[in-house]
Amino acid sequence: MYFKPVYKTKMCNSQLALLTGLLALLISMPSASAASNAIVINQCGAPIYVASVKNNNNAQPWALPAGQRYTEPLLVKSSGVSIKVQASPGGKVAQFEFTLASDGKVYYDISNIDGNPFAAHGVSLVPSVKSSVANPTCVAVDCPPGARCDAAYNLPDDVRTKVCPGMTDLVFTLCTKSPLGGGGGATAGSAPAPAASTVSKSTVSKSKSKSRIQRRVEVE
Repeated sequence: MYFKPVYKTKMCNSQLALLTGLLALLISMPSASAASNAIVINQCGAPIYVASVKNNNNAQPWALPAGQRYTEPLLVKSSGVSIKVQASPGGKVAQFEFTLASDGKVYYDISNIDGNPFAAHGVSLVPSVKSSVANPTCVAVDCPPGARCDAAYNLPDDVRTKVCPGMTDLVFTLCTKSPLGGGGGATAGSAPAPAASTVSKSTVSKSKSKSRIQRRVEVE
């Protein structure tokens, strides 16, 4: 006489339900490849000059063509990063500063302490997520055309740092309202940054202000 092994069928169904639950959990978890990024977009209709200064190192400014974007990952346990942007070589420096801190949150700001070469054209710094109860200051920093942007650091003692969850892209756009000169930008694309190298003394002295955001993170 043959008996149908009902218990085996029930076991398979249980295993299938367990595997389905585990798969759903894995899908909902952020993966290592979903790292957050700092992105600089050039809408100025002309090249701008970018140097990413991190971990007390210096970097050679390089040209980011019109219509192009530069992307770098946000690094955990970094001592802070300052992406310095010039409208012309050797000119004043606007800074996009950020730190992905050990608490899992990203701290960011725009600093015009060393200058505001895009004052007449507008800049913005926009996170990819919206503010929440846990992160009420996870908001955009908008600097419309004008002599002074009150949303940015203008003096070292200002308090302008914003905070978002760590898995957040930060998009820094130059010339949001008008281009630097005539002519349209190129088709949007990505531009790689060259290897870091020593820069001139005038640029090195400006890079020392990079640690401001790390001090603010420790205080806040």
